[in-house]
Amino acid sequence: MIRSPLDIAGMPDLRRARVVVIADDDRDISRLLQLRLERRGFQVVTVEDGDAALEAIEEADADIAFLDVAMPNRSGIEVLAELRGRELDIGVIMMTAFSSDRPAIDALREGADDFLRKPFETAEFELVLERTVRRVELSRYTAWLQGELDDKRRQLEGELARAAVVQADLLPAPPVGLGTFEIAGKCRPALEVGGDFYDWMVEGDRLTFLLADVMGKGMAAALLMATVRAAFRAGAAQGAPALAVRHAARALISDLLRSDRFVTFFLGEIDLVTGHLRYVDAGHGYGFINSADGVRRLDACGPPLGVLEDAVYEERQAEIEPGGALVLFSDGVVDVDAGRGEAPFLGRLLGLSARLSVERLTVMPPELSAQGDDMTAVVLHRFLDTP
Repeated sequence: MIRSPLDIAGMPDLRRARVVVIADDDRDISRLLQLRLERRGFQVVTVEDGDAALEAIEEADADIAFLDVAMPNRSGIEVLAELRGRELDIGVIMMTAFSSDRPAIDALREGADDFLRKPFETAEFELVLERTVRRVELSRYTAWLQGELDDKRRQLEGELARAAVVQADLLPAPPVGLGTFEIAGKCRPALEVGGDFYDWMVEGDRLTFLLADVMGKGMAAALLMATVRAAFRAGAAQGAPALAVRHAARALISDLLRSDRFVTFFLGEIDLVTGHLRYVDAGHGYGFINSADGVRRLDACGPPLGVLEDAVYEERQAEIEPGGALVLFSDGVVDVDAGRGEAPFLGRLLGLSARLSVERLTVMPPELSAQGDDMTAVVLHRFLDTP
């Protein structure tokens, strides 16, 4: 039998092209083809008309069919059209004794794999058969590969869905007992998982909170995000924001430099009695105080974490007055809101609850068909009076 072009080490045991149907009312030609094919290891079924050819192909689960153009009941072209209409995975070689090229052209237009003119020579027969076997088996191999890829895709989608649940579970629930303050956050990854996150912790009259944006999207950013979150959680126990950042930087800098990634973040600590804010902004730049006096952008205090090994982060201070709010968001929100202007848009959030504010910050405009980046927002709102 002709050696399959797919007989390679490690290839799965696919169904090879082994069964051939010959449909030709010329018994001499049919017998000659049968002998040649059987010597090459094929199982051969012979018929003499088009209707019988269709039945034999279906019953034998044929891999290749040799069809004479002119046959009783149904022509070879009609059989070919029926086979292609059924989308059967079969190689078709048309045969004719006509000297005109028209039958060959018609056959190829209907989807024949190849064409033989009778009487055919051995070399031509070998070449046509080899090409057709190759096409059939490559088609099956491609279909198998596509099936494998689909299985892997479904597995990956399942893993990503579970990872998304785990990542969502890492986000904190809104704390209670904050006196005149309320805080809310929302994270909307561009993919199933992302590199944006927020966190907060309450200890006595002190609320420590964080919004961070790990470079990139998807699983790689999400894995690094979990490490960054753990480092900042440990650092927050050290006290003031500047100390917490130094602790986290020592834990993270080697990993960030090695992975060629960086993290922008805003780490703040609010006194829940006085409204006094201490913070470190590491290359983030999207922190605002929203009050009746207007919208004020808070100053950055240093480069993103992971850019410079010996970066110094200075602590800054601000006040959140009654009725005002601290608004933080990631650059994905900026991309979506491009052109609206930060100050006018944030000014319209004044007086809204923290929850409603983050919902409006992370909404996707209907004119955008896809979200380009992770979108995350945190809003710390101070009531005019005790709620």
